[in-house]
Amino acid sequence: MHYGVGPIPHVLLVGRDGMIAVVNLRGGRLEAEVWRLLGLKP
Repeated sequence: MHYGVGPIPHVLLVGRDGMIAVVNLRGGRLEAEVWRLLGLKP
């Protein structure tokens, strides 16, 4: 860590069309959204 600045967690999921589909999901909601974007069922 330089200058007292640490990492900032940030999650972006990009859809098949190349557009940002969702931002900043965590845990189960993130996993569910990945399944949905892939068109699969968990």
